[in-house]
Amino acid sequence: MKTIHDILKLGDPRLYQVCEPVLESELDQVSVWTLQLHEAMEDIRRVYGFGTRIKLDNSLSVLRSN
Repeated sequence: MKTIHDILKLGDPRLYQVCEPVLESELDQVSVWTLQLHEAMEDIRRVYGFGTRIKLDNSLSVLRSN
């Protein structure tokens, strides 16, 4: 399972590497990888509060328009 430690941060040279193509034999695993990525992003949101500011700003703009 992926964790927040598996997420590459800005400046990591691995972000600039071209990845290997997904092989046809691996296609059935793509949904598992996607779920793992989603879980890792949820961990980041929980630990670092990522995305909470955007949600708050959107809520306030709705309140202001009413």
